[in-house]
Amino acid sequence: MASPGALEPAPASVPATKLELSVSCRNLLDMDTFSKSDPVVVLFIQGSGSKEWREFGRTEVIDNTLNPDFVRKFVLDYFFEEKQKLRFDVGVPGKKCGTILLSAEELSNCRVLNPKKKCKKKKYINSGTVTLLSFAVESEFTFVDYIQGG
Repeated sequence: MASPGALEPAPASVPATKLELSVSCRNLLDMDTFSKSDPVVVLFIQGSGSKEWREFGRTEVIDNTLNPDFVRKFVLDYFFEEKQKLRFDVGVPGKKCGTILLSAEELSNCRVLNPKKKCKKKKYINSGTVTLLSFAVESEFTFVDYIQGG
């Protein structure tokens, strides 16, 4: 037990970087009667240790298209080794409405440069980049997930 007035150790800081998420959609359901839909995507983030979803932001509305490429991007903090739940809403919940395409890019002003290489090369920018051409998300449920789901 610490004596009165003693300093508590500061919690370790969690390394973070900023990500820029771009959103596009393909083959959306046509929800309008006399023209094509006017889609918008809303991003929700679930608070850590909470079940509550809060709106983080939304794209612009693009008129009369079922294959929008949104210009407005979402910039958010990415915390390493920490689960961050995001929900992208477009269309009717619970119904297959099309495909959402996401592209994530680390903002260049946040990169952890290699100091040894920076000293050796004057034009050093980074140690390389990774570009994903395609990927799929597959959920693997654990026994605990099944129990929590009832």
